[in-house]
Amino acid sequence: FISTDSTAANKVQRASLASATSFQNWTANSSQQSISLNLTAGQSYYVEVQHQETGGSDHVSVAWQGPGFSRTPILTPIPDNAPRVVRFAVDSSTCLETDASAPMLMAVLDRPAGATAVTVNYTTSGTAISGTDYTLAPGTLTFNPGEQFKLLPLTFAADSVGEAPESLIVSLSSPVGAAVSSPATHLITLIDPGTPVVNPVFASATSSQTVGTVIATSTATVVSPRVVSSWSIIAGNPNNAFAINSAGQVTLAIPGSLPNPGNVQLVVRATDDLGSSGDGAVNIVCNPPSGQAVAEQRWNGTTAYNDEDWSGTPIYSGTLPSLTSAQGVGDNYSRRIVGYLKPTVSGIYYFWTASDDQSRLYLGSNGYESSKTLIATVNDWTAFQGWDEETNQISSGISLVAGQTYWIEAQQVEGGGGDHVSIAWQGPGIARQSIPSTVMAPFVAGAASGDPTPQAAIPVVAISSPANNAGFFSTNNITVTASVSPNGQTVTGVEFYRDNVLIGTDMAAPYEATYANATTAASVNLTARALYLDTFVTSPSVNIVVQDSNPPVVATRYFAANSGMTANTALGSATATLFSPRTLSSWAIVAGNTGSIFSINSTSGQISLQQPSSLPAPGMTYLTVRATDSAGYSGDGTIGIFCNSTGSSVWVNPNGGSWPTVGNWSNSTAVSGASSIADFSVLDLTANAAVTLDGARTVGTLVFGDTSPSHNWTLSTGSAGPLTLNTTTGNPVVTVNNQTATLNLVVAGTKGLIKNGAGTLALGGINTFTGGLTVNAGTVSLQPGDYNNALPTNSAVTINNGGTVIQVNTNVTNNGTAFTVNAGGTLNFASYHAHLGAITLNGGTLLGTGSGKYAGEDFLLNGNVTVGGTTASSISIANGIGFANRTFTVADATTSPAADLTISGNGAIKGTGILTKAGVGTMAVANSNTYSGGTNINAGTFLAMNVAGSATGTGAVSVAASGTLGGNGTISGAVSISGGLAPGVNDVGTLTVGSTLTLAGTSTSTMQLAKAGAALSNDRVLGATTLTLAGTLTVSASGDALAAGDSFDLFGATTHSGSFTTVNLPTLPSGLVWNTTQLNTAGIILVENGVLPQPITFGPIAAKTFGDAAFSPGATASSGLTVAYSSSA
Repeated sequence: FISTDSTAANKVQRASLASATSFQNWTANSSQQSISLNLTAGQSYYVEVQHQETGGSDHVSVAWQGPGFSRTPILTPIPDNAPRVVRFAVDSSTCLETDASAPMLMAVLDRPAGATAVTVNYTTSGTAISGTDYTLAPGTLTFNPGEQFKLLPLTFAADSVGEAPESLIVSLSSPVGAAVSSPATHLITLIDPGTPVVNPVFASATSSQTVGTVIATSTATVVSPRVVSSWSIIAGNPNNAFAINSAGQVTLAIPGSLPNPGNVQLVVRATDDLGSSGDGAVNIVCNPPSGQAVAEQRWNGTTAYNDEDWSGTPIYSGTLPSLTSAQGVGDNYSRRIVGYLKPTVSGIYYFWTASDDQSRLYLGSNGYESSKTLIATVNDWTAFQGWDEETNQISSGISLVAGQTYWIEAQQVEGGGGDHVSIAWQGPGIARQSIPSTVMAPFVAGAASGDPTPQAAIPVVAISSPANNAGFFSTNNITVTASVSPNGQTVTGVEFYRDNVLIGTDMAAPYEATYANATTAASVNLTARALYLDTFVTSPSVNIVVQDSNPPVVATRYFAANSGMTANTALGSATATLFSPRTLSSWAIVAGNTGSIFSINSTSGQISLQQPSSLPAPGMTYLTVRATDSAGYSGDGTIGIFCNSTGSSVWVNPNGGSWPTVGNWSNSTAVSGASSIADFSVLDLTANAAVTLDGARTVGTLVFGDTSPSHNWTLSTGSAGPLTLNTTTGNPVVTVNNQTATLNLVVAGTKGLIKNGAGTLALGGINTFTGGLTVNAGTVSLQPGDYNNALPTNSAVTINNGGTVIQVNTNVTNNGTAFTVNAGGTLNFASYHAHLGAITLNGGTLLGTGSGKYAGEDFLLNGNVTVGGTTASSISIANGIGFANRTFTVADATTSPAADLTISGNGAIKGTGILTKAGVGTMAVANSNTYSGGTNINAGTFLAMNVAGSATGTGAVSVAASGTLGGNGTISGAVSISGGLAPGVNDVGTLTVGSTLTLAGTSTSTMQLAKAGAALSNDRVLGATTLTLAGTLTVSASGDALAAGDSFDLFGATTHSGSFTTVNLPTLPSGLVWNTTQLNTAGIILVENGVLPQPITFGPIAAKTFGDAAFSPGATASSGLTVAYSSSA
């Protein structure tokens, strides 16, 4: 009871329970929850709980949920001067990747914050990846005065990659104004929604069968391209009577353990190769009576039938060989006959029931009672097997699949007189007959009525500390903790392992163990096992590094090598500083020596060239060398080797400076010359660094980066330039490992530029280099100022997977720039008025995202667009595209009906030009366009997918013989079609035409119909002012069987004319015909009862003259046909 005020006099019952629940089980019964109540902050409300205990365990608890907090028990007030505690509401939860957030991820105070706010920090860890799987940056929660509950701002990002369950651990720490209490961590198990769907199976087994007999085979549908990797029985297996193998075969393990007779419902679990699992059932009838296929039960009186309540105790339970009962059993009773129907032929079936007195006939969509629906009745009575006495005795046509099991149930009531019930069917190749026992699968009363109760999922365990890649020193005692989400299972303990060696076991939460006296190792693998039932589940591994506290310190050094050297040429020696009194024991190269091009003397540290011919030409190689001292401790360092380059060096001044100042370079020589390497990537910058050329410079390779990525590099002209990129072989390369490197200068040269690395290269000068730009990774930003060309005239740009080109300022790409954007690449115009040449999209993306001087125009398309590759390409327009006459040639890149090119966005294709669609692929246009020259669809498919305006601008649309027009959008201009018309995409849809629609005699219109229960849908063409029909119409149907009265409006227009030459309609069930009399005048086809019109043929009539005797012309027609006739002269 909750009052409307603080007095008991106005209390109102809000919730109740008539039976017991487990402790704080809030969802056992709907009556437990009140309707929503509007409460006022600061007002007191009288609350009263009444509880009765009759025996066994006893408890009562009340919870609430309100603004800003999820359901939680109402706690006893605590004096405000007592210390506050903050915790998570629960310690774990399970979410799908497709969920918006985790509603149980909530921090709570034991009572509202007082006059001073309470704060607590939170951090994240686990195997889920921030930014990819979820968004929740570490931060601080603030409980303002009066606040008690805080939801954390977590959101999930559903990726398209199938994967095993992942863990996200959120931890509370560093509270101010409260103390952290348990649970201080919340483990979220993030599950891929694409779990296997296990198909139900129905089978039978007997105790006389031998061990290993295959009883049934389970199957599951998994998300492509996953496969089922394992099967297990997780519930319902009495005395382990059955087993299941990796192929899903259920075999008999202990024949003597089968019920005799009885039913077993095994709950089986399919696990795919990414760790996602789904449960289903194998329903087994055990030791059924020989020759008896259905169960018969009778109840005294007519109540069981009239109320359709079969829960009482029957007066008779037995079996029958088929769905036909004995006659003359008695009076005043209710009867129920149940079995499994298993047809041997697929097709449409009809069913009849005949009975004395009334009866009902149910049929399931599978073998579960829960799937049954009423299909036929007898409302009075019939003679024994009198199938045609009531119209409701027969079902409609029902599609059955050979070999599938269906629940079938007959209910009959008897008042007095004769009594019987019998069921008949008719189907493919089967004349009407009582259903024989040969198509009835074994059945025993009490068979499973529905899918099994979902079983508890497998627990999820994750190492919560230390973090992955954390570093420790040798001899440390490292505490390892684990978080566990039981997922309904009882976890009995957690074992901790270091490189598969047990280091400790904890039998109660919070789970932890200690890795004592850690020894030095480059990688230590930590895992945890959660123990449950008689098995365990293992966490994802966490790797840590254990280092010696005083390892050797290896100095960074640089050497040069070229292909003209001989093998074993010494390049220089590595050096290290040792902890006294230790001595150097050995040297080794541990990384970077691909192909064993270099070697190191294990005693002296001398680096030698072993394979001159394998050196990069030119390039920079970084070796990681390891010095090990006499105590066995190791330290690593870097040796940089300039390969096939003269005049190369590494920049060593973190403050920037002038290029010709020799002290800024590692070898005291300023970089200069073709194929030389200037490396700006080895420093840990504390501020942005600027370098000036101060003279004309030539270089083959530039490398930029910040070892702790936080600051950027800028190269500018200074007193003189330009910077010429040149190589003796190959192409110049600019690598930006991270952050941004800006070239505020003129880049010259004739061999182009290749951009590598994940960072951003900003081209800020009016460049003159030729030979093209290739972007293999990261971003190239074009920003030399409005109308200044960062790319020279007629240059070509290729963007590969992982690469992005962004135009920042207005028209910096030059009028003739041609772009090729391969799969995974992006071309983004973040300004206006770019002038583009030809565009080739091989699975790439073209974006217009800018805002600037020419509102409404992202870029001008001065060339045609070609689409190829093996994946779909896209163009997204924020403001608009200007163009004249342009052709979009689209190949079938996806090798499927899916769009090979999609154009979308809020911007429009503008201008007076003509858009021509060529190529066999599919082009989908989802934006509203205004170009006026018209649209020619010469080949392939054009899909209008817009939701406003016109996908094809204002001009006319012409579809050639090899083209097809489809989609769910709108076209404003006149449409003429010599090829294909296919509204929708892969499902039913509506295409709207705002002007005339003319179908030529060569055209083919393809329409789909669909039916789901009583719901009808179909492809449609609407809105035409004048519709002219011609050519061929082909209609297909899917879903449930069509029935009399089903009507489909295919074409809508103000004026209809013409007619189809050929009409192909889907086959209807027996007894139904298509009515197409309104097709040419209103675009409508209907399904009706009846038979097809029969032909009437007149015999030959001899000519007569006026005054001749009367004559009787003969006519030939089908027997039984009624013919009306008339005469005229």
